[in-house]
Amino acid sequence: AVLHKLARRRLVHEPKAGKMGLEEGPESTPEKEARIGDGVAESPARKAPSDWASLPPTPPHHANHALHHSHPFHQFKAAHATREGTAPISPYSYFAPSPLQMPGHIPMSAVASLTPPASLPGSNTPNSCTPYPPLTTSVDVQDDPGMEHMGAVLYHLHATTKTVELLISDLNREKQGLSRKETEAAELQEELSRAERRSEALEAKVKELDEERRKVSELQQELTQQAFLADHHMKEIEELTKEVANRRSAEVEGQRSVRALQEQQRQQEQQIEKAMQELVAQKEAQDADRLYSARALQSVERELATCREQVAAHREQIAKLKASEVELVTDRNALEEELATCRQDKRANAE
Repeated sequence: AVLHKLARRRLVHEPKAGKMGLEEGPESTPEKEARIGDGVAESPARKAPSDWASLPPTPPHHANHALHHSHPFHQFKAAHATREGTAPISPYSYFAPSPLQMPGHIPMSAVASLTPPASLPGSNTPNSCTPYPPLTTSVDVQDDPGMEHMGAVLYHLHATTKTVELLISDLNREKQGLSRKETEAAELQEELSRAERRSEALEAKVKELDEERRKVSELQQELTQQAFLADHHMKEIEELTKEVANRRSAEVEGQRSVRALQEQQRQQEQQIEKAMQELVAQKEAQDADRLYSARALQSVERELATCREQVAAHREQIAKLKASEVELVTDRNALEEELATCRQDKRANAE
């Protein structure tokens, strides 16, 4: 069980590698360690398996027998064999149990025939490790457990190297994924910045539209005021039109009165002419009969003087009427000019 745990620790390489799709082997418990070390004195073989990686390999048996048997791995094998009552087991039993569990007989050709597992323990990632290169040696390690341990160390080192390569490839894939995600994040950031710029432009347009709406409302208010003023001007124009019509009617009446006065003056002139003719005739008659007609002549002269005074008065009245006619014409022209100005103002207000 301890060798199984050690092998899983060596393959996994790091206890917290679960994020890469690898899992740690079964946890070691104090009960298991106590069961393994039952009846064995305290020795380096009781050390935790994680400490074995820092130990040097077992020295060759023929070089230093005492140092060889004092190595922790050898003591662990001896303790295990003493406790179980069996021969020492091979450290390769986890990887290839069928040809390598022969007690004490581990040929190097058997090590060369090992192949890596299809996938790492606890991972769905295929193991891309190639088969290990064959070990070109013909040394028989039947009587040399140190060489046997060296083979195990080399095997674990090779497996660890392949595992690290797998981890590096996984890390590279994750790095590429992170690069793609960073690129996507940069694109999203750029799109967000463009959206922000578009939103700022839209806000500016909204502000411009609000300003235009405010200007339109001001123009509407101004147009309402101008419409009110236009209505007021229309009323004034109607009043002025009525006043112009009244003045025109008054002017017509004045013209009629002037014509009537002129007709009356003409009739008076005719009457005066008749009277003059009559007076001339009477004067002629009076010349023939002065004595008889002296009084009549005086009365006629008086009547003639009265008529002349009347004619002078009529002439003065005609002159006044003509002056009033001129004034009316002047007033009419002024009113027509004012009416034309009002019409121009009305057209301007309508525009």
